[in-house]
Amino acid sequence: MNIEHLYDVKLTWLNGRLGKLNSPELTDEMIVATPPEFPNGVEKIWSPEHLFTAAVNSCLMTTF
Repeated sequence: MNIEHLYDVKLTWLNGRLGKLNSPELTDEMIVATPPEFPNGVEKIWSPEHLFTAAVNSCLMTTF
């Protein structure tokens, strides 16, 4: 059985290290940025590293 899963996500650059994530499938938008540990990083904003870790954690959680 071949099952295809597609997720439509759009990233719009705002300025500097900030971007906006959204999807026509979802109601919320999310501001993302480089984490503060990197040059010109931004504090208190979701980073790709946060999102990756959250994806792994939520996959594990929904498995059980």
